[in-house]
Amino acid sequence: MVDPRDVNYVLDYLISGTRNATTPGGKKSYKFSIADLAEDLDYADDEAANILQHINASTKLWPADFETAGKKLAIPNSALDDLKKLRG
Repeated sequence: MVDPRDVNYVLDYLISGTRNATTPGGKKSYKFSIADLAEDLDYADDEAANILQHINASTKLWPADFETAGKKLAIPNSALDDLKKLRG
């Protein structure tokens, strides 16, 4: 079970990163890796992946196997509203 406080903490990180790295009509997505997120927020990689999996269950931003693909993940500027709604 994922702690809702951890989910909100990661959502704040993703919202902030997306807002700062993208603009409507400019740069269209914020890219990060699970390792980046884990390091920045002081989580283990598997813990960060578990939280992102929980977020992805609601948002469907990435393919189901995103944590094993080893690629950078992207959040389009257009997904900001969805992340904010999920954050509450």
